[in-house]
Amino acid sequence: MQNISRENADIIGEVANICIGNAATTLSMILQKPTNITTPIVEVLKKEDALDHDDRILIKVPYTKGLDGTNLLIIKLNDALVIANLMMGGNGSNVSDMTLDEITLSAISEAMNQMCGTIATSMSSLLNEPTDIGFPLINSSYQKTFDIPDELCNGTDIVKVTFRLTVGDLIDNEAVAKYNELKPDLVTLDITMPNKDGIQALKEIKAADPNATCVMCSAMGQQSMVIDAIQSGAKDFIVKPFQADRVIESIRKVLG
Repeated sequence: MQNISRENADIIGEVANICIGNAATTLSMILQKPTNITTPIVEVLKKEDALDHDDRILIKVPYTKGLDGTNLLIIKLNDALVIANLMMGGNGSNVSDMTLDEITLSAISEAMNQMCGTIATSMSSLLNEPTDIGFPLINSSYQKTFDIPDELCNGTDIVKVTFRLTVGDLIDNEAVAKYNELKPDLVTLDITMPNKDGIQALKEIKAADPNATCVMCSAMGQQSMVIDAIQSGAKDFIVKPFQADRVIESIRKVLG
């Protein structure tokens, strides 16, 4: 696919919105957690801009009927581990100690298989033509099971459709996505945030980039959580209500 027009990219985004929305419902039923996605952000990129990330799991889902082509799902490692943990009967927390072994990858693969089956069914309804998929293949730091499809490596354009995924209060990748986008010198996180607490966001940012410099903000009475934050990689903490000199002191301390 070459020279993708803005109009065609938007159409692809709308189709993806419908299909992934249905897949999110399937994931919610599997994990028994409320699962939601946002309206997609659609970009036309080159291969190297879309795929070159070390903290991702790549899932190849080929079409076997109805369409000629391949879907390539890219999921943040921490999010994939949360899904695997829930699939294996866990509560989705404390996944930083999990490893990408064969059992974990099998759980991720099963979740993606059911999600992609829903996507294929949605595509079949939209196209009014039977559509089916093959079993998902996963590339990770643990193992490589496929080569990137040739059509993604020959300089042609790629339509990248990005969603914000939330699974209960366990997965909400907005903070991490913003960090990966901006790569700031300093991140400030409040312990109390909408959708996800700041300590979980801190853990995910540190998992994505161990060198990230983070400062936590806390209210009086949250001292125990401050200790948890420091143990999770925060460089300092600031107690609310803020004092200007304390904020400046903290910035100088962590940035040198």
